[in-house]
Amino acid sequence: MFDLVYLGHAGWSIKHNDFRCLIDPWFGPQGAFLGQWYPFPQNYHLFTDSLLDDLDFIYISHAHEDHYDKWLLEKVDKAVPIYIADFADKTLRDGLMTLGFETVIEVRDEEAIELKNITIKIFKEEDSLDSDSCIVLNDGKNQILNLNDCHIEFSKLKTLEDAVDLLLIQTSSAIWWPCVYSYDTEEMRHHGRFKRESNLTRAAHYAKYINAKMTIPNAGPPYFNDESMELWNYNKHKDWNPFVSSDDAVKYLQDCNRASELVIPGSTICLSGADIRVKTNEKEKEAIYGDLDNYTELFKERLREYALPKERATKVEIDSVVENFSTQLKRIKRVSNFYVDQIKIPVLFDFGQEGKWVADFTQESPLRPYNGESVGYTFILDPNSVALLFREKAIDFERYFLGCNFSCSREPDVYNHFLFALLKNFDTKRLLASEKIYVGRNRDVLDQTFIYKHESRTFEIQKYCPHMLADLEEIGFVNAENEFVCPLHGWKFDLDSGQSINRKGECMKIREVVEKQ
Repeated sequence: MFDLVYLGHAGWSIKHNDFRCLIDPWFGPQGAFLGQWYPFPQNYHLFTDSLLDDLDFIYISHAHEDHYDKWLLEKVDKAVPIYIADFADKTLRDGLMTLGFETVIEVRDEEAIELKNITIKIFKEEDSLDSDSCIVLNDGKNQILNLNDCHIEFSKLKTLEDAVDLLLIQTSSAIWWPCVYSYDTEEMRHHGRFKRESNLTRAAHYAKYINAKMTIPNAGPPYFNDESMELWNYNKHKDWNPFVSSDDAVKYLQDCNRASELVIPGSTICLSGADIRVKTNEKEKEAIYGDLDNYTELFKERLREYALPKERATKVEIDSVVENFSTQLKRIKRVSNFYVDQIKIPVLFDFGQEGKWVADFTQESPLRPYNGESVGYTFILDPNSVALLFREKAIDFERYFLGCNFSCSREPDVYNHFLFALLKNFDTKRLLASEKIYVGRNRDVLDQTFIYKHESRTFEIQKYCPHMLADLEEIGFVNAENEFVCPLHGWKFDLDSGQSINRKGECMKIREVVEKQ
């Protein structure tokens, strides 16, 4: 029998007889992403020293701070084993070892580990932008899949031989698009609806694909500790808000004929054979979701007492932002084997009082003062936040971007994968590792096709989605509007032209096959 306690966000405590583990526990009063994210609804009241007792291991799915909570991990007995996936990027492993953990176990992809009559498997999803993983726990009678916010290739889950009794999955956004972009209200809401729909559709497809008996939304949405994001903290029930509230996600899943229950921090789930029992304090649940905007206002007030002040860089660090940025760009241009050659547009970086600068990798010196010329992307950045990034050995702009306290625009309005891959991996060692993964995954795959029959028509379609290389032969489908859909991130393509319906400038190979009579 599995007994689970929901710890908030993506955090779970799981027991089975004398077995006990923690998954992605996050409580830190310093928040995540430079103090911009906090668990929502509140969960700090669930943290006690006893939570860390008698642990067989702690599983950390990936290196994002809403899963990898250094504040909590510093309090853990360093003899407790830490399970992580065997990522090519060793940032998470190295960080855990620096914290003093004696046993950091890098589990090979889909390797089965037997521990106290529990079979444990970790599946990793690693590409040029992300390193993430999910975990499976199986006692021979029940199977739990904790997908957290891992967008794993659907086909990898085929190896799960038994039915999944409990699926724990993200249904909310965890990205800065479209919220920080310079769209007008109508455009912003249009893009928000797309993102919201894609989040929910993806969760429902996972639940259907593995035929989960019960699906539990978790791993978001966060609370943004910044006035510029208050529009998104509130209005979570609006159809244009991509940060989907869990009660809306439950209703959506139920409407898709998937069993789902709403949990709040402190809820318990018991799995015993065919019996799945979810227990929640109904009064507390009503206090949260009965009037979500009012609860958010109360949460905001309580956070002022609980949260630590946001970290501040020194004046010297801020004054050095442009110099450090320029030095790193020169290093990247010197060592990059791939990304730099793909970024052919000038990019404006506005550092406030530190000036406006253009990065242009087509020039020998990649950074120059801005003189009013046309640019492909514009980033308006907080120099304090950028300075804090340069304190880290492995510089990762995603750590800043996820907090959403910046502004962005692009002309044309087309996503540039290579630019963001470079900014995420702004450290030369990580950059080369990311390039290797990208080139390895993309070599020749976009030339592969498959045959898809729809009603009386036959199509030859590109096998892998051009966005994140999801296997379309495995999961692609035609919707009611006669569009070919990749459910992993909601990209849609016109069946006749291959042009993307909802991602400007993108396309894929689609050709109707006319059979000879």
